[in-house]
Amino acid sequence: MVRILSLFGLLLMGTLCSSMSCSTAPGDTSGAVSVPDAAGPISTVEAKMCTENWQRVYLPSIDRQLERSGLAPESESAEEYRFWGVGGYLYYNGFVLRRLDGNWEGHFLSEQTDVNGERKVQAERLNEPQNGWQSLADLLIDEGIRTIPDECEIASRMGEEDGENVIIESLIGGERRAIRYDEPWFSDAPEAKKVVALFDLVRKETGKEIDLRLRQSLQDEKNK
Repeated sequence: MVRILSLFGLLLMGTLCSSMSCSTAPGDTSGAVSVPDAAGPISTVEAKMCTENWQRVYLPSIDRQLERSGLAPESESAEEYRFWGVGGYLYYNGFVLRRLDGNWEGHFLSEQTDVNGERKVQAERLNEPQNGWQSLADLLIDEGIRTIPDECEIASRMGEEDGENVIIESLIGGERRAIRYDEPWFSDAPEAKKVVALFDLVRKETGKEIDLRLRQSLQDEKNK
């Protein structure tokens, strides 16, 4: 019965999203799709619906962030990797690593509120790491950026949105793949640990704090 009710909830939320606007400002989860707990293994149908629901909310917001930063999605991009930390209304950080015409470049995106209360997105072009962008891309692949499943496929809570979300995208040959985890640093799932390892790798190579947990921990340490 729990499984049937959970599946019904997914179908209902999918219907609501098709009849109402589910897109939200980045970091604004007020219109996001939250999925109730489900007992037992997750079926392929449920996992697919769960993934489609969150992607319907977040991916258009990511595209708008890229456009506002001047880094609009490149249809001709041969290879691209993106990391996002999304939490509440205050912060929305991202890292974009892309290869165009054989040349790599990395950008750090941060969202801030100006004196007029308007949200602005800044894109900072990053210096190339000591071992080069290609080396970082190879490390990301070795660590599973193309193979780690979405949380909807492995977690009984099916991607519930109680805290900060992290999103990882890979774009290869025009094909877009995106996964999302809710506060993976609190999860014992091996897939979540791999997601944390990817963020740690990006932080180490770029010196930038993408996910908000890391930013908050540094602020707490500074305030001691």
